[in-house]
Parts: sequence; structure tokens; C-alpha cells
Amino acid sequence: MKKDRAVYIAVFALISLILLCQYQVRAPKRGFSDYRVYYDAGKDMLEGRSIYEYNADEITPFKYAPVFAVFMAPISVFSKPVSAGIFFTLNMLWLFLIFEISRRMIFFEKMASGRQYLVFAAVFLISFRSILHCLHSGQVGILIVFLVLYGLFLIGRGRDIAAGFLIGFAVMIKYMPFVFVLYFLAKKKIKAACAVIAAMAFYAFLPSVITGFKANITLLGQWLPHITSTSLDGGSFLDIKNHSLWTITRRLAGAGNEMPALIATVVIFILTFYLILKPSPKDKQNNGKTLFIQSVDYAMLFIIMVLFNPNAWLHNFAAMVFPLTVVFYYLLKGGFKERGVLFLLIASFVLSSSGSYSIAGKAAQAMFEYYGAIICSSLLLFWALLIIKSKGCDA
Repeated sequence: MKKDRAVYIAVFALISLILLCQYQVRAPKRGFSDYRVYYDAGKDMLEGRSIYEYNADEITPFKYAPVFAVFMAPISVFSKPVSAGIFFTLNMLWLFLIFEISRRMIFFEKMASGRQYLVFAAVFLISFRSILHCLHSGQVGILIVFLVLYGLFLIGRGRDIAAGFLIGFAVMIKYMPFVFVLYFLAKKKIKAACAVIAAMAFYAFLPSVITGFKANITLLGQWLPHITSTSLDGGSFLDIKNHSLWTITRRLAGAGNEMPALIATVVIFILTFYLILKPSPKDKQNNGKTLFIQSVDYAMLFIIMVLFNPNAWLHNFAAMVFPLTVVFYYLLKGGFKERGVLFLLIASFVLSSSGSYSIAGKAAQAMFEYYGAIICSSLLLFWALLIIKSKGCDA
């Protein structure tokens, strides 16, 4: 076991080093993509400038809560290449921890370490496109998955307050993890829900330590309007590379049919959320640990978190790491005998990969993106999780 683990860590470290070297070559040529927005916000926070001013040389304006600029401030004291390298390395560390937390949440029965690492290798390869895009763009998708997943792990251990501070920080970075709060409320996990909301209030006022209370209130007043003006605009909604369910529904409905598209999206959200809340035949506790079936619920919530995000760019789909881990572990443990789940997993992978330029070419890539191949891929994965849940298997 120890030897297998040492090999696993060494391989992961080697892959991380190779990807980091590649990033250090590619990133400067691309202006460090989205990362430069976070970097500039951190420097602005340290130097007392406004973090919500949109400069012409930025790829996109800073859209996050002031506390995230505080988070970025310590690594913004370095040069941009060094800072980007640090953030990239942290992303790889968070990805490693995502796999570790997933193992502890899902693998209740003892499974040979080689088979455990086979799950991780398969999931890494299947989701590599979105992971690499997240890494290269310097985005926060992997960080958000880590924060939420670690929070869910702590809730399973009865540490709701600590979990609240992790999930609350994820919500303050990007608001879609708030769907987990809705789940906690529906499942009457009031302490967990209140812990997240209290943590959000704490993070809202934390920047006052740097900016002063009055200046922080001004920043908070700029934050929400800034989100709506830069993220909920028509250009973002209709962008072909926006893979949200709302975008594809609105695109296929055609111009002038925005309201029917919105209604359809809301109805689908309610339906999928209801299916998550519907109890499994074996919805119970297992020796004080989070049930496998509970992990299935969480996996479906990660999918919802991405699909109903008004700005579901490719890097957001790094959140599929946990759902894929649940599905692949279930199949491996059952000897791949559940043909329906296996078919859905394969079909999901084919669709998610079909939009890749290197595989499909430019014309096919545009077609697959226009008709929502990645969305269909995620819905198939959701369907596979529903089948697993309906089996009532504690795995």
C-alpha cells in the first residue's frame, strides 16, 4: 500500500511539473489569460486602488467579491510570471486533494490501492480537457471544487462550522455553490446552511481590515451591480463557448423567445433538484461516515452547479471530476456489469471530447458547441448518477 501510494504521488508530481513547464512557456504568450485579472485585483487591493475598474488591457473585468482580491494579494507581490506559477502549483495541489477527499468520501470498503489509483487515472484522463483549460486560463474552478468538496467532507464528520467557512468562501468567489445551501435547507441540515451564510457575512466584511470599513462598504456596493453588468449581459449569454443550459436553450429557441427559454430552464432546474432530493432506497448513515449514496447527491449537485451557471465556460467543467469519480468507482467496484451506466459514461465522454479542436477540427467543433454537446454530456452523466441512486447501493 505504501509503495503504491509513493508511486502515485511521484507520478502526480511528475505530471504537475511537466504541466507547469508547459504553462510557463504558453502563459506569457497568451498574456496569462484570466489570471492577470486576479493578479491585478490583488495588487489593486494592496495599493488601495479600485478593484472594479475595467482597464482596456484586461481580458475581462474583476467580477468577484472583495475578499477574493484579499486572497490574491499575498501572491500578487511577486512578478506576474512567478505569481502565475505559484497559482498553477496551488491548483495542482488542490486537484490532488480533491482526489484524496473523494477517496475518503466514497471508498468506504477497502479497495486495493492499485484499483483506487486506476479510478483517479481514468477520471483525470476523461476530464483532462476541462482541467487543462482551467489550468491554462488561470481560473478558479479547481479551487472552488476543492473548497466545496472539503466542506462536504467535514459536514459528514459533524464539523459544520468549519465546513461553512470553506463553502462560504467558494460562494463568495462564484455564487453557484450556493445551490448546496439550498440542498442543506431542503434536507433540514440547518446548522450547515446557517454556517455557510454566516461565513459569507464574515467574508463580506473581512476586507475592512485592509481597506477600512467605509471603503469596504463602497466595494460591496459596487460588487453586485458589477456582476450583473459583466456576467449577465447578452454577449455572455449568447457566446457559443458558453455551455450553460440557459444559453443553449435560449440559442435553440431563437431570437425573441427568451421568456420560453427562461421558463424551460427554470422547470428543468426544479425537476433536477427534485430528483436529487428524492430519497434513495438506502438513504441512511454508515458507521458515522457519509454514505456513498450521499456522495451521489453531491455529485449531481456539482453538475447542477455548472449547468445552471449563466457563464458555464469550459473551465467550469472541472467540477465534473467528483461526479466522474463516483460513477467510475461504482462501475469498477461492480465489475462494469451495470451496462446502462457504462454506456452513459462512454457517451458522456464522447460528447465532451467531440468539441475539441484537436479531435473534431474547427468546423465540427463549432457545430458541437452550438448544439450543446458538453451540456448533453453533463446531462448523460446526471442520468448515470440517477440510475446509481435508484439502485440504492451503498457501494
